[in-house]
Amino acid sequence: MKVLIADDDPISRKLLQSYLQKWGCEVTAAENGGEAWSSFQQDEFPIVITDWMMPELDGVELIRRIRSGPRPGYVYVILLTAKGQKEDLVAGMDAGADDFLTKPFDRDELRVRLRAGERIVELEQQARAAAGLIAAAPELERLISDVIDELRGLRRDVLTAVSASDHDGLARRFDRALTDLQRTCDNVRKASGS
Repeated sequence: MKVLIADDDPISRKLLQSYLQKWGCEVTAAENGGEAWSSFQQDEFPIVITDWMMPELDGVELIRRIRSGPRPGYVYVILLTAKGQKEDLVAGMDAGADDFLTKPFDRDELRVRLRAGERIVELEQQARAAAGLIAAAPELERLISDVIDELRGLRRDVLTAVSASDHDGLARRFDRALTDLQRTCDNVRKASGS
């Protein structure tokens, strides 16, 4: 999963980057909030881990910018902070942070919080994909209805062209195909809620 990290402390940034890469993440690292915002605008990052206190643009303002713009998917944001006061946590969460870690952070705690973020992002992606399938259902229903109408016309033409007594089996097969397609159409209609 792609992760954007923003931290002006080079040791903390390198440590974060090292852990995340070992866990299979594709990492982009920024030295400050302004650089992180620029990177964020140029690419899609489902997860952002940002320090609170940084030059150019602090973590809280970075989060506000991330939340203010339209994105194709959800962005899970973890705020790193040396601030431990309750009001600081509330301010960070009000800005749009999903989670926070107190500096210096624990490697195992980071991993657990990262996994939670990955699960949330993956569930949101699955929900978006399911919504796309549901949105496509009316078009699928229309296509199935068109096929059923064509089969009805074909059946009528075949029955007209041949004597019914010689080709009852053919007519029964058309009836079964028509019934199967009608059942499929009904199932699509039920699934799409129409």
